[in-house]
Amino acid sequence: MDLTVSWGDAKKSHIRFTSDGSWTRAPLTAAVAEILHLLNSSALSVHIMIELQAARVTTSEFIGSAQYLKTLIQHPKTRHILVIGASAETESLCKSYPAFNHFHFANTLDEGYTLLSQLDYLSSVGGLQIASS
Repeated sequence: MDLTVSWGDAKKSHIRFTSDGSWTRAPLTAAVAEILHLLNSSALSVHIMIELQAARVTTSEFIGSAQYLKTLIQHPKTRHILVIGASAETESLCKSYPAFNHFHFANTLDEGYTLLSQLDYLSSVGGLQIASS
C-alpha cells in the first residue's frame, strides 16, 4: 500500500492525499499526521483532495477511516474535502453518514479541480443565497 501526501500546487492551495492500495491503520495514521502537519504549517485555509482512482479501498475501509478523517474535517484550516474516484457505493454511503457530510465527490481529477473552482467562487461571493418571498 502506498499513501502519499503532498502540496497539490506551488500556491499551496490544496493538499493531495493519494492512495494506490488498500488502507491499514498505521499508514493511514501517518498520512493523516502529515496532512495535519501541512495544515498547521499553512498561513491560509486549504482544500484536501483524497484521490482514490488507483486505490483498492473498499467502502467499509473508507467508512472505517472516519475516526482518522474526522480530525481533518474539524481542522480550522480545512476548506473543503474532495474525494476523487470513489465507487458509487462509497459515495452513496458517505452522503448518508454524518461524519462525511462535509465531503464533496468527483469522478476524475479534472472534475475535482472544476468543483474546487466552483466552491471557491461560491465562497468568494458569500455562498449560495436563496431569496425569501
